[in-house]
Amino acid sequence: MLKSMKTLWLKALRSGKYKQGTGTLETTDGKYCCLGVLTKIDGGECEHHHYLDPDRAKRLRLPGQVQQDLAQMNDRRVSFRAIANYIKKNL
Repeated sequence: MLKSMKTLWLKALRSGKYKQGTGTLETTDGKYCCLGVLTKIDGGECEHHHYLDPDRAKRLRLPGQVQQDLAQMNDRRVSFRAIANYIKKNL
């Protein structure tokens, strides 16, 4: 993962600015998956998908398996703070 984007992502996940949702990058009521937060801080629009679009994932160097693992953590309602700690340690 790109180090500069990782730093921004960790800050955003810990900020409290984004409310956590499940099942999609951004819910209809404005809540986000951890990958949706990444999309927003990268300047993208969250469509109703579960993972990053392929071009964004490639540019940010975030493989599909990593996205799947993070989405599963998010959908099990692991907090953004705990997900940020996982990202910091493992990516």
